[in-house]
Amino acid sequence: RKRTDPLEARRVIPLRQPRPRGTCSLGKRSPAERRKTAGTQAGARRAAGSGVKESKAERPGRRRRPAGILAADVRKQYEPGRVIGDGNFAVVKECRRRGTRQAYAMKIIDKAKLKGKEDMVDSEILIIQSLSHPNIVKLHEVYETDAEIYLIMEYVQGGDLFDAITESVKFPEREAALLLTDLCRALVHLHDKRIVHRDLKPENLLVQRNEDKSTTLKLADFGLAKHVVRPIFTVCGTPTYVAPEILSEKGYGLEVDMWAAGVILYILLCGFPPFRSPERDQEELFNIIQLGRFEFLAPYWDNISDGETLGFPGRRGMGPTRLLHPWDFLGKSTGVACHCLLHRTD
Repeated sequence: RKRTDPLEARRVIPLRQPRPRGTCSLGKRSPAERRKTAGTQAGARRAAGSGVKESKAERPGRRRRPAGILAADVRKQYEPGRVIGDGNFAVVKECRRRGTRQAYAMKIIDKAKLKGKEDMVDSEILIIQSLSHPNIVKLHEVYETDAEIYLIMEYVQGGDLFDAITESVKFPEREAALLLTDLCRALVHLHDKRIVHRDLKPENLLVQRNEDKSTTLKLADFGLAKHVVRPIFTVCGTPTYVAPEILSEKGYGLEVDMWAAGVILYILLCGFPPFRSPERDQEELFNIIQLGRFEFLAPYWDNISDGETLGFPGRRGMGPTRLLHPWDFLGKSTGVACHCLLHRTD
């Protein structure tokens, strides 16, 4: 069966265009004009990094530098290999530790392209350093020279979830439930630390193939991640997964990750996204998202368990810990899980 493009997804469409000097003053333009013409660009594929990710208005001052950065020649310790990802600021290569031959992913960030935005990388490093979870890609070491920053990351050989969706079109209900379990476990760890990812999508979820034939999902690319200390107003992300709270520009927090998790689950179960513009018009897509207009279309959802009698509790603002208990992630109520993850909090 021909698959509807699950996202126009591999295309990263800017939610906003960068303003000079990284400012985010929006003047008196309408919200529609602001969504169309201002702001930041979402992350590139996998862990490769992206363009302007957040405005300086979100960054009141220079953040502290991460601890443990090594001022040494990384190539004396690691042997770079083939390119496995790239972006506006960085390229990601497979590499091996000299001596042990252990495989890692080496994210090479060009400092010349970061001019004036160095604190964005510092923030990403600080956040990853604060995380330790089996469903989150691990940062092992950081090297820095005058020209480049090198992040030595855990290497996940199974590719990303986008590739898996392209190959499988859709997933059996139980397998989709187990994949979402991994994602929500990662989000529990993240949200317990008051960190919002802001760019959840299949390209940022890496698939580890285990020896017992099972798979483990690992969350990657924290370039847009941010500590939530007050409502956030920056418009950013990837269009198909962006939450209505982000588009409304009224302030948002951790709940936007749960919306994206709902979109991902929907795609896993039926092979196409819940929010689509027939004309592939971005402004129309944003309007559909803000209206929360989606359907469980036949015949794609005919065999998906309904689960409505299980009394799945309601609101995305409750966070992923609320999700862990009633569903149990065993495929008993994936349909209603989609409904609740995509349930508007307003």
